[in-house]
Amino acid sequence: MSGKRVLVLYGALLFCFATVVCRLYWLCSDTAYGARAAAQSVVTLRLPARRGNFYDHRGQLLTGQTTRWMALCVPGEGSYARLFAYTDAAGQAALYQKRNAASPFLLEVDRDVSALGVSCWPTARRSSAAPLAVQLLGYLDGENHGAAGLEAAFDELLTGSGAGDTLLCTVNAQGKLRAEPTLTPADSGAVGVQLTLSREIQQTAEAVANETMQSGCILVLDTANAKVRACVSRPGYDPENISASLNAPDSPLLERAFQCLCRGLGVQAGGGGSGAGGRGERLCLHLPRLVRGGWPDLPLCGRHSPW
Repeated sequence: MSGKRVLVLYGALLFCFATVVCRLYWLCSDTAYGARAAAQSVVTLRLPARRGNFYDHRGQLLTGQTTRWMALCVPGEGSYARLFAYTDAAGQAALYQKRNAASPFLLEVDRDVSALGVSCWPTARRSSAAPLAVQLLGYLDGENHGAAGLEAAFDELLTGSGAGDTLLCTVNAQGKLRAEPTLTPADSGAVGVQLTLSREIQQTAEAVANETMQSGCILVLDTANAKVRACVSRPGYDPENISASLNAPDSPLLERAFQCLCRGLGVQAGGGGSGAGGRGERLCLHLPRLVRGGWPDLPLCGRHSPW
């Protein structure tokens, strides 16, 4: 009797073993499982989408004049130690929180850190340390869309499809890189907008305003054709830190040069007024001279490198 029990137990174990082998063979032959496993080992990261820039009447950049860097951080204390000194407070907090993350992530740093053995890619910073014509150009919201000024008026042209370059990172179970990341470029179709402003005259007017006024505006017109060459409003604000100026008593977000025309700031450049003698009609004396309709190498709606 005991011999039969041993045979039954042996047969049951053999059946279980055969079942496991068949199951493993089925899993190995099923390509769907293989594709799913491969997908789980690839992390897709998105670089900031390109946005069209504003140019002065000579084709010089008014936005996007400076560069920021996006560094690829991998899990572990190595990235934390190497990059902590090269990012701002928000980046340092992100480094601390994600130091034990399960996958790589992108971090904005203030310089090229490739010499430290960290992969990084340059992108354009929208505003420089001394931004130009901030009330006129406006600012962006958290999703990189225009929220005020000409940034909002021409948002569709400046944004395009909103697509950005992507990084494909092949990682192991610990989130470490198994190979160099692959950059896949994307064409968002974003284009630039050329204004009649002069960057040199605008910079000079900004410097004069900083030294001579706390509140007011400077508007410089070309005597030959009345085109706007500079437009300054004081006090100014930081377009990358709007919250600091929202409740300021001196209304830094107000464009004082056009404050009597604020009702019409949303009309398209070159469009008609809202009625004879109305504010929209008065606006037509200014905005059509701010935006150029043509330029041999830099048309209003031509394709320009957003960087």
